[in-house]
Amino acid sequence: MEKGAGFNSYFTDDAYVAAGATIVADTAALYSSAEVVVKVNAPLPEEIALMAPGAVLISFMFAAVNQDLVSACRQAGRQQLSMDAIPRISEGAENGRLEFAIQPGRL
Repeated sequence: MEKGAGFNSYFTDDAYVAAGATIVADTAALYSSAEVVVKVNAPLPEEIALMAPGAVLISFMFAAVNQDLVSACRQAGRQQLSMDAIPRISEGAENGRLEFAIQPGRL
């Protein structure tokens, strides 16, 4: 888990550690060693380049309208799963509003 990744969502590094995560301060080391990268926002091109060959990216990529990102992942040999393309119906989906949240204990 990248150091400070949950800060803007009010999740502390300690909460992730308590759930079993390892906190890594070196972003390049984290990306290059991860088999799966889960990222809320779409990655930047330099982040794709840091990912290990064959790594899987799970993110809100908006792939239908972000073909440059899809092409960059494909050319770099990274597999991707665009969370915005996966329909999700839950108890919190009243009035057509879909909820996407990842809690530290569910990673």
